[in-house]
Amino acid sequence: MAKWLVEAAGVGLDGSELVQRRDKKDQPIHLSRFPSMAAERLAFFFQSLAWIQDPGGGITFRAETDALTAGMFDPGTVPSLTQIIPAYNEVVIPSVDFLRAGALPEDAMNQSPDDQHGIGDLTAPPLGDGVNPNLAFIISQFPEEWMFLAKRLFHEGLIEQPNSHELYKSFMKRKLRDGLVLEVRLWAAMRTQTVAKTVVGALQYARALASLPKMKQYYAQFPEKRNPEDHSELILAHQSFGMKAPEGSPENDEAVRLLLSRHANDPVFLVFDLTPATSEDVWYMVEAFLTRRGGYQLGAFSYASVKCRWDSALGDLSVLEVLPRKYPLRLGQGEYKTQGKACNQLNAIRFASGHYIQALDCNMGTFKGEGFKVPYVLRLFMPLDKKNRVATQCRFLGFREHIYTAREGTVGKCHAAAEWTFGTIYQRFLSGMGTRMHYGHPDFVDGFWARNRGGMSKGSPVVNLSEDIFAGYNVHMREEASPHVDALEFEKGREAEAPLRPPSSRRSPAEASGSSGQETTICSVKGLEFCTRCRFTSPPLRSM
Repeated sequence: MAKWLVEAAGVGLDGSELVQRRDKKDQPIHLSRFPSMAAERLAFFFQSLAWIQDPGGGITFRAETDALTAGMFDPGTVPSLTQIIPAYNEVVIPSVDFLRAGALPEDAMNQSPDDQHGIGDLTAPPLGDGVNPNLAFIISQFPEEWMFLAKRLFHEGLIEQPNSHELYKSFMKRKLRDGLVLEVRLWAAMRTQTVAKTVVGALQYARALASLPKMKQYYAQFPEKRNPEDHSELILAHQSFGMKAPEGSPENDEAVRLLLSRHANDPVFLVFDLTPATSEDVWYMVEAFLTRRGGYQLGAFSYASVKCRWDSALGDLSVLEVLPRKYPLRLGQGEYKTQGKACNQLNAIRFASGHYIQALDCNMGTFKGEGFKVPYVLRLFMPLDKKNRVATQCRFLGFREHIYTAREGTVGKCHAAAEWTFGTIYQRFLSGMGTRMHYGHPDFVDGFWARNRGGMSKGSPVVNLSEDIFAGYNVHMREEASPHVDALEFEKGREAEAPLRPPSSRRSPAEASGSSGQETTICSVKGLEFCTRCRFTSPPLRSM
């Protein structure tokens, strides 16, 4: 597949130009012969390249300087971006027990968090479908990719034969070595809604930049830096990392460490909340760092925001920065505590160095090809010919979403259709009207603007439940813009199963959040001000 694509572009696999006419392949590439997922990604990628050459809005594309592989391309023209993944107790990497579970009839029932089943008790999701183990279900969705995994492990000398069925049986019978078990867990993580999938997806932008010749030349001057950490960084803001049970999860903590160790050469950082509930080991790590720096007295503070990275030489986390706080991350009492997700985002923004910020939910992913388009999309904030921050063209910037859970049955298709209709069709229409708000993740945000307004989201879960729309209010009430661009597309997951709840609460989380958010929007003071004082002076409706 790769050979066909590069030959169609007139180059060889090593990047050299095919000078002989007979070497060039002018015949069309039939994407229908490719796996459906690859065909969809490639079709959209090549279709969207026309926008880069002619984005409109007074922005021009000069091939000799703007093409990423051009000889005169300057890495300084790539805006710096900080990607933030706020996480609490979401699954980082599926556990061995989870992958083996799900085949018993009782696994298909709603579970009880405290193992005390009774009428009116809280319930947890089922452990499986009651017929197949969870790993078997995932394999049924991606049979070809499971065979590819077996072949890859065979070529790497990790298994004796490229038999995918034997690989599955060996995993279920606990006959695989620890390294192979980890490979299976990571394979499953990349095909479910996990933190690991989101981290790997977000890193595709950094890896796209790192592959550029001019980027390699630039970072060769700074061997102490990871390519391309001056232009892109990823912050995993894990709010419950290191906390004692029940707030924290030792299993998730170990998965976070594993994930960071596997991406030690990428610009990935961990930010977590240090509290009195944090484990002694983590407190010791932070206090040892402060003691080495000097001037620290034990017990000087009870709360802090901590930034770490994985140190391969040490084989463990290495603390980079500590920001002591007087108060907990969430303020207030009872129902009027500030919103956990908004506070977690703010915790990460304190360490963000990028000019622009992108917050990603823990159910997202990215095709690497989309990473090559991000520098051009970010220029919409402030085109290269603008030299002053006053000339910023917008504060939020949205784009398309590809709902990858549509492949997971009828319910997944319905939720995907609803999400794509609102998140893409409606957003592009509202953008043309000049009335688009900040819909949600994965919008890009002007980092300077967000830092000076207390963060990306409103803090109160009672008054401002739908934090995204209130961020949009902040933009439009200050006569700023929040457009949508159709040339970029990230992956996103939604619900893929029918919720089994009592009739009084038979709504999906997205429906509950949306409807409750609309109620608080109507009742809020900002809603009144927005409806009575703001005038929309939008450009003419653009052709869709």
